[in-house]
Amino acid sequence: MALKLAGEKIGIQEKISTVKWQGANKDSGDLEVGTKTITATAKPGTPDYTTSLTIPAPTDPKGLLTLLMMAMRLVLTVDSMTAGTLNWSVELNDVEKISGSTDTTGDKAQAEDFNSGWNTLGTTQNIKIYFWVDSGNAVLSKVQVQLAPGSAGTAYKVILDITHAGFISGAFYTSRYGTGTYSLYWRPKEFNYLNIGGGNGNQTLTGWLAKEGVALRGAGTVATDLNYLQNLVVNVKSLE
Repeated sequence: MALKLAGEKIGIQEKISTVKWQGANKDSGDLEVGTKTITATAKPGTPDYTTSLTIPAPTDPKGLLTLLMMAMRLVLTVDSMTAGTLNWSVELNDVEKISGSTDTTGDKAQAEDFNSGWNTLGTTQNIKIYFWVDSGNAVLSKVQVQLAPGSAGTAYKVILDITHAGFISGAFYTSRYGTGTYSLYWRPKEFNYLNIGGGNGNQTLTGWLAKEGVALRGAGTVATDLNYLQNLVVNVKSLE
């Protein structure tokens, strides 16, 4: 029988750590309370609309989660226009993330994703929106912006990873701003195209013995949608 010193731990114990992220998607709502007539013929020095959104930080005591991609979506309604072209630019924390234009009236949407440019999660993300025309005017009745961890478009993209060597289980909930369907999958970090669980909406990973960890990789079905992760919980087991 082996002797143990006073205060020495008795054997190796299993420890479970949890990563939780809830309500990670944010929507400004309609920023235009009436209508706005755009007459500037160059990008103005002062934004036409501003808003601030706060993406909550995950509960992650061991720092296992790394956010790799965020996406933003602009939604607007053009009531009328005498202009040939209406242009727009959307800045996140003073860096342009969306730029586009239209030559027709009606409902418009544009989504873009990016790998950097957001402030620390849990702090304010500042958004500025600019409009201008080539000539004449354009009348807007709706301007809205959405921001979330996720991706835009229809290509498969990795949005985050969990770094852990050992047993991992978890669950997530996905959705989209738009009209399509977003499918998100768990995959081992060391394999790009091996899905080990996932799909649309509520999905679980019942268990995976990971060498490096897992990542979340997904794609949408409509190019103008913002496909996002709304809620996430991950449990990891280690021996200590």
